[in-house]
Amino acid sequence: MIRICAWCKANLDPKQKDQEGPITHGICDSCLEMMLAGPKTMNDFLDSLDLPVLMVGSNAEVVFANRVACEVTGNTSAELKGKLGGDALQCIHARNPQGCGKHVHCKSCAVRNSVNHTYATGEPCVRVPAHMDVINTDVTTEIRFLVSTEKAGETVLLQIEDIAAVE
Repeated sequence: MIRICAWCKANLDPKQKDQEGPITHGICDSCLEMMLAGPKTMNDFLDSLDLPVLMVGSNAEVVFANRVACEVTGNTSAELKGKLGGDALQCIHARNPQGCGKHVHCKSCAVRNSVNHTYATGEPCVRVPAHMDVINTDVTTEIRFLVSTEKAGETVLLQIEDIAAVE
């Protein structure tokens, strides 16, 4: 079994050569130290991560976006706050008259389904394959990535990794 940090994805067993098989999660010393050090807030901790992370509320609206998520979307956390996930991530289907979460494509959205599952059950989703069509300067691009979710109080942390544009 592979043990990785739930926050930064570092390998917790560096001596282990096998990188295949079931994955379990823990927390590395570095992330634990950041969590325990001084009066840091959850937002400060999320900003210290090198992956895009959104805190999403019960209605799938963004509560907070970390530094990397803001860089990826080209928005500030304040601009993303209150937006639905598809609007924040610039999903092409969120632009339809029905809006984010109401289009026929939304029923199979891995991002939305992972967030909803974790919010309803408390069970995390780990590295779920996802894709999204986004528009950037009138050019539609398919983006593929992995999403992981974890419940934190009344919010769900949505982490996005391995982002790649498909030409």
